[in-house]
Amino acid sequence: MEGQNNKGQTFQPFVEASWIHNTKDFATTMNGVEVKQGGAQNIGELKLGIEGQLSNSVNIWGNVGQQMGNQGYSDTGVMLGVKYNF
Repeated sequence: MEGQNNKGQTFQPFVEASWIHNTKDFATTMNGVEVKQGGAQNIGELKLGIEGQLSNSVNIWGNVGQQMGNQGYSDTGVMLGVKYNF
């Protein structure tokens, strides 16, 4: 689904779904003591965003993403960007 107005600007919304599976526990041993990185083995992620072209030289984008996983893992992220071509 792409929208274009009469000024030549285009905007395209998007939805992205991902599944992240961590197959290993990451750990190290220091002085005989094992230190493990905690975290979720399975994480689901959903992102909603939009990409747009304001002019021939200016592009913008942004998205909001939410990750949720086992062991109570949760993370929310926001990304905004601008690209200027000269």
